[in-house]
Order: sequence, then C-alpha cells, then structure tokens
Amino acid sequence: MSPPVGRADFEAQAPPILVEHPLPGDHVSMPLRVDGTADVFEGQFTVDVETTAGKLLARRAVTASAGTGVRGSFSVTVPLHTPPRQLVVQAYDRSAKDGARIDLVRIAITRTR
Repeated sequence: MSPPVGRADFEAQAPPILVEHPLPGDHVSMPLRVDGTADVFEGQFTVDVETTAGKLLARRAVTASAGTGVRGSFSVTVPLHTPPRQLVVQAYDRSAKDGARIDLVRIAITRTR
C-alpha cells in the first residue's frame, strides 16, 4: 500500500503565488488578512486591494518566509477604512525584464458588514 498523498506531493504544481485566504467569493471582515505561500524571486511580491471598478484602495509589499526555488509562507494585514462591499484582491510579482505584472492572482471577495 502506498503512503498517503500530502500537500508536499503537489508543491511543484502550485502557482508561484498561492493565496489560501481569502478564497474567491469569501465574505471577509476588516482588517483584511491575506495568507498563503509563494515561490518568487527573493520572496517578494505585491498585494493590492481594489474596487471592482479597478480603483486602488491599498497596496502592500509582501515578503514570504523563503524565495527563489523554495516555497515560503506569507501573511499580510491590510487595514481599509469604509471599503465598498465588493472588493478584489490582487497578488502579483513584477517582471525583471520589463516591470510588467506576472504571476497575477485575482480574488473577488465581499466585505461583511
């Protein structure tokens, strides 16, 4: 019998930035907490919170516990003052070549009252 399959067995298939909280469609309270794992250059990337129309409400620089070739965990708290009910969290890295957003993760969420 084979040993049970665990999370480590799938690390190679995970995207460079994996947001584990919040998940798409989640109802969240403030301040907003964004958690997950990442395997990006020097463990550094960005988390933005925007309106559904694309207006930037907050931007946070994030550093995971490891980087470049090793998946590290991250957790960032984003305080928002009177945000709209519908929000979009975007986590992304920047291309060293041209500064374009890469490894973009977009998550639509709803703020609880």
